[in-house]
Order: sequence, then structure tokens, then C-alpha cells
Amino acid sequence: MTTRLWLVRHGQIQANVDGRWHGSTDSPLTAAGQAQVAATGAWFKAQERPITAVYASPLQRTFNTAAGIADALGLPTQPEPALREYGIGVLEDTPFATLKDELGFFERIFGDGAWAPEGGEAREAVEQRIQDILAALATRHAGEEIVVVSHGAALALGLARLLASPDHHWATLHKNNCAVSELCFTPAPELRQFNMTAHLGEGSA
Repeated sequence: MTTRLWLVRHGQIQANVDGRWHGSTDSPLTAAGQAQVAATGAWFKAQERPITAVYASPLQRTFNTAAGIADALGLPTQPEPALREYGIGVLEDTPFATLKDELGFFERIFGDGAWAPEGGEAREAVEQRIQDILAALATRHAGEEIVVVSHGAALALGLARLLASPDHHWATLHKNNCAVSELCFTPAPELRQFNMTAHLGEGSA
């Protein structure tokens, strides 16, 4: 018996364009992001998959992405707080370049997985949270297909922990906006397709 989770990263927000970290920051979709959502919803509808549920992080960028997909499938959107993004507290809205080159953020979180910036989360906590919710949703919907809409950093970290393989490092698991990935539980987790963007057309990075 195969349980299939279609993982989707939210559509574009301005912070994606500007190269800034928005974790707990609740940002709206850009016009381009809204177009990505429409294309993704149309793609899911055209696939005619037997999808039974759509779950989303409650942040507006993810919930609105999920709602566009759910509407195309004639399903409700179910909020799931555990799918939220990696919040970094006082460092929210900082440019990625500053986090890397000036603050040593990435070196810090991978040197000490229990460390968290003030008001933020620890990397290991995010990994565990995403691993747990993906496994829980797979158990809840055993033998079904569902859509799960979450965030870039959270999904990369959670998948790396869940798949526990040298071939699946968080840095190689970056997903484009509105990219679709296929995660199957048989019951062991297996990433069968990753970061599919053909439905978005050109310029979908």
C-alpha cells in the first residue's frame, strides 16, 4: 500500500525576490506568486489524481497557495500549524547574504542544532516538527493521496531528517516557489519526484 504526499512550496513573496528570510513573518503572495498558484491548481486538476485532502501552514502565503489548489480540486483547505516555516525570531527579514557572511547564521545552526536566535526556533526542532507532521499525515491518510503546502527551509530540513540518507542533504532539497514533489510512504518514505516546475513555464526559479 502506497501513501502519496504531494509536497508544494508556497508561491512567490517579495522576500523571495529580495533574498530575505521570512520565517514567521506573515507575507502575502506577489502577483507572480498568485499566477504560480493558479498554474499549480490547474496542473493538479489536469492530473486527475485521487487526492482526498489539502493541508497547509496557516501563514497566508502557504494557506492561500493551498486554497488555490484545493479550490481547483473541489476540496477544503485544512490548516496545520506544524507545517509553518522555520522562524528565526529577531533575525527575521534579514538578507540571506547578511545571515551567511556577517552573522555566521548557517555555520551556527549546523554547528549547534539546539541553538536558536532570540524568539526563534532551533534547527533540530524544525527538523523534528516537519518529520513528525509528514509521518503523521501519512498515517492519517494511509493508502490515499494528499497535498501538503509548506515552506522552503522547513521542507528541506524536515525531508533531510525524514529520508536520513547521504543523498538527501538539506542544501540539495531546496524547492522553487510552487514546485511540486512526490513523497511516498510504502511504508518507508521515498522521494520519487522532486522540485517539479514544468507546470509553471519559463522563469519559474
